Amino acid sequence: MQRHAGLRTVFLQQEQRWYQQILPQCPPLALIRHSSALEGEALRQFISELATDMAAQLQYDRWPLCRFALVSLADGSSQILWVSHHLIADLVAGQILGKELWTLYHGLRSAEPDIGMLPALQSYPAYVQELAQHSSAGSALYQQWLDYWQQQTALVKKRTDIPFDLQSGANIEASDARVLCMLDNGQIDTLRRSACELYGCNFYSVLAAPVYKLLAQLTRRSQVTVSHKLNGRNTGSADKHYFGAVGNFAVNAPLTLTLRKQDDFSVLAQAIRDGLAHMPLGGASYDWVSDALAPTLYPDHKLTSIRINYLGDITALRSAEFDSDAGEQNQRLSFAGQKRTSLVEWFFYTKDQVTWLEIAYSTHFYRPDTIERLAGQYQQLLAELVDQVQAQSDIAAETLLACNDN
Repeated sequence: MQRHAGLRTVFLQQEQRWYQQILPQCPPLALIRHSSALEGEALRQFISELATDMAAQLQYDRWPLCRFALVSLADGSSQILWVSHHLIADLVAGQILGKELWTLYHGLRSAEPDIGMLPALQSYPAYVQELAQHSSAGSALYQQWLDYWQQQTALVKKRTDIPFDLQSGANIEASDARVLCMLDNGQIDTLRRSACELYGCNFYSVLAAPVYKLLAQLTRRSQVTVSHKLNGRNTGSADKHYFGAVGNFAVNAPLTLTLRKQDDFSVLAQAIRDGLAHMPLGGASYDWVSDALAPTLYPDHKLTSIRINYLGDITALRSAEFDSDAGEQNQRLSFAGQKRTSLVEWFFYTKDQVTWLEIAYSTHFYRPDTIERLAGQYQQLLAELVDQVQAQSDIAAETLLACNDN
């Protein structure tokens, strides 16, 4: 708690505005202890119910916004469960805390529980102070950011939606369903090795290009807006970031592209790359200037009901001293009546050297066969992208050979 200021956070409302307060000191976090003789699926169900109960006790205006449980099992082993509110910890923060926890655990087993063994700490308050100092409302930088988002969101003529099958209720977590498909390892290898270099893009932009193309086909419109889940940890330069700080930096920012019939995947990937790169503050500025934006332009679901979320490599931590369940690690807990913030969300991630596409959707708006067909259409476009990359790579190789011959 004392090491990470973000964990000492509460949220208070004053004069109809919400403020984040970082407490200077907090008492030790109480450890919730349980014993269980359960095994297998019964144990997993018990842990799931315990996590849900712990999450239900978190209240954003009261500390703590995280809880820690130790479940002792009949075989002498224990399961550790950490639950935190999304307001104080994003996916990156969860990974940081996980690594620190196991580093300290190893130190305790080695009789060397020295906090000095942990990596240098980056400060979440320093991030907030930096923003407040250089980009407060009325400053030149704030105005630049506001101008950018007013111009970008003004481009949106109509909200981007995948045509609905039905409208039988609200977009809430009780209606959440998933379609999961494994992406071809050979195709993914080609994209990682060749497409990124050939197009000068990162892997995310390459994976997102077929999504934009598919949405243009489904909506029969050239203009497509997609929300992107971004880490929000960059502050404007490559060497200035907060990837070592614990907090919730994640943001949802919209990117609108106009697709022409002649545009191939390279054009789309580069447009996504440039669009995301040009977002001030890595997209976090969209939230920062939100009070000054028209109600129709913020938040992102006013412009699109579709989001892309790249989780990276989520392979579970491995150690000779502990096991980590990849299915439970960094799991997002939601309650049935909670509002979803997108109708369709495309998750891309790699686990155990396999890349997956997982599409989350609301059954109050879409039938399962529609989303399954959507996943199949994406895979078909991905195959077309791979074919294009291979053809362009062959041409580039032949051109280079011809130049060398001359």
